[in-house]
Amino acid sequence: MAEKNLEASIEKFLRMIRETLNCVTDQVILAHQDSEHLYRLFFRAPARLDATNGDRFYILVNQSFTVVQDSNGLCRVHSREYSYILSDAPSPATKGIVSYHWHPHESALRDPHLHLHITQNMGYPEIERKIARAHYPTSRVCLEDFLLLLIKYYDINPITPDSVWKRVLKKNKQLFEQDATWFVGHRE
Repeated sequence: MAEKNLEASIEKFLRMIRETLNCVTDQVILAHQDSEHLYRLFFRAPARLDATNGDRFYILVNQSFTVVQDSNGLCRVHSREYSYILSDAPSPATKGIVSYHWHPHESALRDPHLHLHITQNMGYPEIERKIARAHYPTSRVCLEDFLLLLIKYYDINPITPDSVWKRVLKKNKQLFEQDATWFVGHRE
């Protein structure tokens, strides 16, 4: 995703993220420049998703990134942190059902991790509390893999035909992998 100038690099990255998200939602992700070198992508409110059985879910996506010029003079986008949350509630304050986080600059826990939240009706309240508090270690997770998880295992209805969302997620993950400075696992 390297480009000759900063603006082109940012625009290409935004197009890719928006195209990826448009597989499951028509809500537009916003971009904001927080400082001279730091940018942030976010939904103003959780984006509604529909499951095949009629259930409603919501996602919140936040990602911070910088643009760095490499030794060849090309500008490359580098992720700095992310939060991908699947929730059954439309509140932006929700902890979600499944949350992938990587925030290496703002807490003692600098590694990527997963949060799971279950309903408190299993009959094991102590275990339920432990599950909710745990930070399950993961590798870094790209947005395309998060959406694929939602489609495959949470029965989220893509809003584009199968041939389109499958092609978009595969293509954009491959583009992301080309410049990733960390290993991106493969899922089919």
